[in-house]
Amino acid sequence: MKLSITSFDAVAQSEAGSKLDLLNPDNSETGLTVLVLGDNSDAVQKHSATIIRQVRAADALARKAGKEPEFDLEKIKEQNIEGAALRITGWEGVDEAFDKEVLKAALRRNPHWVNQIIEHSNNLANFTKKA
Repeated sequence: MKLSITSFDAVAQSEAGSKLDLLNPDNSETGLTVLVLGDNSDAVQKHSATIIRQVRAADALARKAGKEPEFDLEKIKEQNIEGAALRITGWEGVDEAFDKEVLKAALRRNPHWVNQIIEHSNNLANFTKKA
């Protein structure tokens, strides 16, 4: 059996998204489900590239000024929240209509969801079409 190499498309599968049931910190179910873009999606790739460029530029400016690059934990947390939020394209089991700002507020109060979302997005097996 021969296959066309062009029949494989991990980017398209990542763009289609995958459902993730959000969990409480003790791994119990919340009843909330989000639709997550995969790491290979254009939006996630563009966001990652933007963050890398910003970090490199800030590091270069600091070094040019003779300083050590700054490590701002709050800025990193907010970048992670932004990165998780951009991966979400919708939700189920939520009273509110889908809204990115409501999502970001929820992620700030539930940082364990940020990790769940990013880990789900990075696991490309979650975006493989099942026969």
